[in-house]
Amino acid sequence: MKRFLALFLILATLVGLMPGIFAAEDPHKSDTTPLTEEDFILADLMWEEVNAKEESMLAKKAPTSKTVDALITTVTQSPYYEEDSLIRNGDHFFWETIDGIACGYSPRLSARARSAKAPVNYAPTPATVTYNYGTRAGGPGAKDVYVIQPYYGIDSDFTTQYVTEAQNIAQSLGGSATVYRTTNATIDTIADAMEQGGVVIFDSHGDTDYVNPDDRNDFASRANTSYICLQYVTGITAADMEIVSGPFGPYYHAYYAGSYGEVQYYCVDGTAIANHMEKTAPNSLLWTALCLGMTTDGLHKPLMEKGVAVTFGYSQSVTFEYDYKWEEVFWDEMIAGKTVAESIATMKSKVGLWDWCHARDYDTIEEARNEYCAFPIVVSAEDVYPGHGNVDDLQTVNSTWTLHFTCAHINLSYHPETAPTCATSGNMAYYQCDTCQSYFADAGLTTPLTWDMIAVPVADHNYQTVTVSPTCTAEGYSANICTVCGHTLVVSSMPPADHIYENGACVLCGKPDLPENPFTDVKDKDYFYSPVLWALKSEITTGTSATTFGPEKTCTRAQVVTFLWRAAGSPEPTTTENPFSDVRSKDYFYKAVLWAVENNITQGTGKGKFSPDNGCTRGQVATFLWRTQGNPVPTTSENPFSDVEEGSYYYNAVLWAVENNITQGTGKGKFSPDNSCTRGQIVTFLYRTLAQEQQ
Repeated sequence: MKRFLALFLILATLVGLMPGIFAAEDPHKSDTTPLTEEDFILADLMWEEVNAKEESMLAKKAPTSKTVDALITTVTQSPYYEEDSLIRNGDHFFWETIDGIACGYSPRLSARARSAKAPVNYAPTPATVTYNYGTRAGGPGAKDVYVIQPYYGIDSDFTTQYVTEAQNIAQSLGGSATVYRTTNATIDTIADAMEQGGVVIFDSHGDTDYVNPDDRNDFASRANTSYICLQYVTGITAADMEIVSGPFGPYYHAYYAGSYGEVQYYCVDGTAIANHMEKTAPNSLLWTALCLGMTTDGLHKPLMEKGVAVTFGYSQSVTFEYDYKWEEVFWDEMIAGKTVAESIATMKSKVGLWDWCHARDYDTIEEARNEYCAFPIVVSAEDVYPGHGNVDDLQTVNSTWTLHFTCAHINLSYHPETAPTCATSGNMAYYQCDTCQSYFADAGLTTPLTWDMIAVPVADHNYQTVTVSPTCTAEGYSANICTVCGHTLVVSSMPPADHIYENGACVLCGKPDLPENPFTDVKDKDYFYSPVLWALKSEITTGTSATTFGPEKTCTRAQVVTFLWRAAGSPEPTTTENPFSDVRSKDYFYKAVLWAVENNITQGTGKGKFSPDNGCTRGQVATFLWRTQGNPVPTTSENPFSDVEEGSYYYNAVLWAVENNITQGTGKGKFSPDNSCTRGQIVTFLYRTLAQEQQ
């Protein structure tokens, strides 16, 4: 309930608008506007449901496989779930809300949240500590150090050790040590740190997008990417949450991994961070004190493509004990002037080759691998990433990168003055050393500069007034728009215009002209809401009573052909010959059945029977609809369903229905052709086939 109570009034306001909200399809996608907590109202409601279900399953001591299956059912049955958005990778799964927020369930993160120790109130640490400039320049390109600590003070596993270490490093460089914690540890501050820091330390939780159902310690074998976990959404955009393809299936560069009491997880990988960087990193070193940070190349590779020179991390989940031991030895060596290769060698000799993660010694590397012990991994210009599945190994590091060096500033580049625009800042004329990236006012190197001294602020916008008339789907507005960068200031807005209905639908937007809803069991959030009202208006069907439609009741074969016949205009059959012994002239479906036989929509169930009271299966309904359209040949032979076999009577009908967005199946690659079709489903299929055709 963490965020929900604060936003309850907002949600209550939105309830009246929900039909429009629910009808929108991924409204934020490709939008680079930062998301806010208000954008996560529906996602938080879904996480409330998931957490409650998980707690109930844990209380029952249900097997983990059943727990994950139950959670997936909870998600897909939620009214806020975006249909067909579920992606499962082992026991890790993603989904999207109907307003486009990417969510993902990680058993590992959920377990961490439940077992998190109580917070400890450490003595406050200054956000930035600056030391006097020394005789040695910073690591190749920068002398400042940044620590990213999203969970410091929330999860007591995180101590002051990395803050102290960052200050030691910065003092040795004559630079500054900056700490970003909780609300300040955002994707944008990480991007800024990557642009400016000679050393950046990720001191957080990490994860991948995979959990092996048969071995819950395996997060690697089918992982597409590695993530750093953040506590706050600040700065993350919907564009960061766009779905992408990986070697083991689709995944997201950023997603919401849930809210558990005081702990929240927003997972971002290297691509999401790199997309927020406006400048390249200064040939820096990135230390990822994360579990699973080097399981894949998804975290370090995009950042190294943006200028990071060396990345250190772990192949598997690492213990705090061993991470702290390793970092202490490594940075003592680096501060003493050793190379990365020399520092790693000393670190391994003093601490160990791998993390003895279960408090015991492993005699062989095979034992360490079998127990998923974390191996330290370095990637640099001299040390290529060993590749997926090859990270649990004894790496010989060759990196010559050093923390300290004295630059002679021999290779200087001249950057002439550039004027600012309203979209970009300008700069004064300056010289820059190509080796260490330092700035100077003149070629004599007498006046060192910082970038803030060089940058010239952006200029004023050049606004022009533009008026956009309203339509039936969108408000109109009058706005001042900058002719240079497109920055927009809305001056006034105009309400949407009225719909123009012809043939039962708006000629402008296609919205159906629907009657007032008389049914208590048909809600505006239901997928069959518009189809039911369309069928009522078109006199295809009424309901099971004056106030109920019975959407979950099974639709019989007689009802289905009657619906089809009425949708066709209730034509008189041209023959009175009745081939069925169980269809009588006084039956309400008599003419509908004769018409269906006459038009080759159905030939009955055999032996002179039509079986009017039998439930109509999903396979039969798809076939009936397909035949009403003239048995069109599907344009694709790709079959997405494991339970629809080539040669079955409904094979082409199902492929045609999928191709025309009439149905996408029942989930998990199934169409369920032998399941009975409900009244809600059949009017939806009819609506998608016939109402859209009429429009």
